[in-house]
Amino acid sequence: MTRDSSHSLLVGIVVVAVQCAGGCGRADAPAEKPASGGEPWPNVRLMHVIDIQQHDAETVVHFLEGPEVQLQLGTQGYDDYVARAAKSFEKRQPLAVSTDQMTGTTRLDLADKDPGVQQVTDHDNRTLRVLFKGHAGIYYLRKDHPEFARIKRTLDQSAKCGTWVWFAASLPASDLDDVLPDELDGPGDKR
Repeated sequence: MTRDSSHSLLVGIVVVAVQCAGGCGRADAPAEKPASGGEPWPNVRLMHVIDIQQHDAETVVHFLEGPEVQLQLGTQGYDDYVARAAKSFEKRQPLAVSTDQMTGTTRLDLADKDPGVQQVTDHDNRTLRVLFKGHAGIYYLRKDHPEFARIKRTLDQSAKCGTWVWFAASLPASDLDDVLPDELDGPGDKR
């Protein structure tokens, strides 16, 4: 992490308008309603921070899996997002990066970590029901999700082998937005 000037780091949850170089969402995520008639997919992707460059007027966050995000100094939530990016970088945990296609607003949230998937079953013809070992509640993976096959493989592997996973879910519906295996595969420092 590099710094040109110092800024205080705070933790909280807010939405901030930022400039996202090249767009932060998946290129294959549909902006319109999916075929099932549900709501449009949020552009949420779990990504690992590989570098943070702080300048006088902005902080640029670089990701292993995708484009950079430019956080403008003075924008509401700036310190919160810089703090989350720093924690993600230091602890090697992914961030849930979401972008609203209509407003260009980007949000950086910490991902949830779980010791593994307990069960994946059909809920109905449009969704799978997912139970995690370390989280109370029921989560759902929609079959029309643009990354359904990849996410389902990750969930099935975790259920079969007991591997740890990172995930992001939209509330209140508890729809899974993204799931990644934990490359360290363990509780570590309980990030």
